[in-house]
Amino acid sequence: MTWLRHFAFATALCLPVSAETWTFEPECGLAVSVKEPPRAADAPTKFIAETGGWGFSYGPLPTRKPGSFPNDDMMTEAIQGQWGLGGRDDIAIIARMGAKMLRLYGNDPRFDGKKFLDYANRLGLKVVAGISDYPYEHGPGKCWKNDLNCYEAIRESYSATLENKSFVAHGKYHPALDTLVLTNEPDLKFTGVPGRNYMKAVLSAFDGVLAAEKAIGLDVTSPENIKFTAAFSYQVCPRCNHILELRSLGCCISCAATNTCGSLGQVGKAQEDGGMRCPNVRKPFHADDCPGLPMILDVHKAMEDPSSVGYSFKTEGWEKAFENRWIHSFNGFVGADALDQQFIQKYSKLPFNVNKPVDKMIKVFMGEYGDPNLARKPNDLKVDLDKARRLVEDKTNAFVGFNFFQYQVAYWKPCEDSDGWDRWEGEAWDNPMSKPLPRGCNERLYGTFSLGDIQVSKTGGINYDSHNVYPIQCVKPIFRGKPQAIADAYGGSAPNTTTCEAGWEAKPKQYCVASRGLGMLGHGWAAHAPQ
Repeated sequence: MTWLRHFAFATALCLPVSAETWTFEPECGLAVSVKEPPRAADAPTKFIAETGGWGFSYGPLPTRKPGSFPNDDMMTEAIQGQWGLGGRDDIAIIARMGAKMLRLYGNDPRFDGKKFLDYANRLGLKVVAGISDYPYEHGPGKCWKNDLNCYEAIRESYSATLENKSFVAHGKYHPALDTLVLTNEPDLKFTGVPGRNYMKAVLSAFDGVLAAEKAIGLDVTSPENIKFTAAFSYQVCPRCNHILELRSLGCCISCAATNTCGSLGQVGKAQEDGGMRCPNVRKPFHADDCPGLPMILDVHKAMEDPSSVGYSFKTEGWEKAFENRWIHSFNGFVGADALDQQFIQKYSKLPFNVNKPVDKMIKVFMGEYGDPNLARKPNDLKVDLDKARRLVEDKTNAFVGFNFFQYQVAYWKPCEDSDGWDRWEGEAWDNPMSKPLPRGCNERLYGTFSLGDIQVSKTGGINYDSHNVYPIQCVKPIFRGKPQAIADAYGGSAPNTTTCEAGWEAKPKQYCVASRGLGMLGHGWAAHAPQ
């Protein structure tokens, strides 16, 4: 595996485990014992497609600086101080808030994620894992930039993941694993070069993971194995190949305002002329929009005839694997009312679902969910999440879950005025609508938690490099009330973050580990502050 570089081993955090208790050493060096999590690490589970669920998208890189980070795999032992019981304990915080699932992004096949999965399963959380962009960009053939045949790159990458036995052991997937996202928003990533069909990347990646499974003896057709998906964006995609087939669902394309109607051919014509151009007067919540649906329809058309996108499957049984194991997903920054009218009500009428009972439809979930207009309005956010949860609980539709975007402020993403952000957060914490945002920092508002100045742990050497060690700071609400609003909607409780909010300037005499999620495990405080 020439593109999978190997590094010398450097120490990472580890947790000694006994039969009765889990013991850890927090940053201050004080050993603390807490009650065992409520489930066994190998306890059986059901798929989110069966139970429904809600959770968080989780990708909190341990840095406060915009720019790149050495690795995007959140499951590694090197950052166990962030997600694990011996550190900030994000997984327990998420579970305590009432979440049923969490969605990840990258997966580095060099590293073992079993401890992460064990802990998630002990707390009853299902995990939606993802394949990083790395093999698409740097794997054999560099398929992202060439012909989009990603079979070999993804087969090789996923084979390495399966070989390290964090995902599969004794012929079975880890019970915490629910779904693997083959690629995130391929409709945006793989459409830059004319003449290439982005569905070729999706199909060939699917073929690659099936080949990797078959090589270790897994039954690729078994519905007992994890689900597969591609998480599309929430764009209306007027240039998607089968967009005109959505006319019968009342879908239209808003193109007049951008003067692009003429470049869209038949799609850009008025509806009375067989086109899809939106009328001047739109439906409430823009219910005549159909974002996300064109790409999902493209998946099915491509699977019906892979040659239509220039691909030929290599793995025997792929049709049955798609039938038994595929689940649709998308990322949408939209409110629940609009989501229902734009997407959910139409999804059951797509050709592959129409006239079927709900239990026979292909289920769909949201990898990312959140209305940007509510990011600074906790009370309204709670109302919206209540509605989204009811949509999941409604058994008359095929919508089975969503992940709130996102758990923590993504400090690594661009922000033109990072210092201004820090000032804004301090000044607007009690009333986030009272101050204008710093320029270019809007995406930070999606975070539920921000970082405080108290260090609760540190990473091991990222990428086995002892120079790549980062502090892990405590978490606090990005502003007052947001975590509690989400927890209220999810049926849980937000962590006690008062010590983190006050910071070291308050000279705390006690170090609150409850703010790290341990309250649900029967422990509240540890004496002495870190040195």
